[in-house]
Amino acid sequence: MEQVRYVLGVDALGWAPNDEHDIVKEVADDMKTKMLEAAGSPEDVIGVRDHFPFQDFDEGAR
Repeated sequence: MEQVRYVLGVDALGWAPNDEHDIVKEVADDMKTKMLEAAGSPEDVIGVRDHFPFQDFDEGAR
C-alpha cells in the first residue's frame, strides 16, 4: 500500500493536491485496469473491482 501511495503521490488517506487530482486519477485508473487484466481468477477480478483502495468517491453522495 505504501508503494502504491508513493507512486500515486497521495497521503495515507488517499488525498492528493487539487492541482494534481486529474493525473493521480488517471494513474490510479490505469493501475486498476492493469490489476484487473492480471487477475488470475474471477474472485481476484471481484476483489480488485470492488476493493481497489483508490476509487474516486463522491463525498457528497449517500
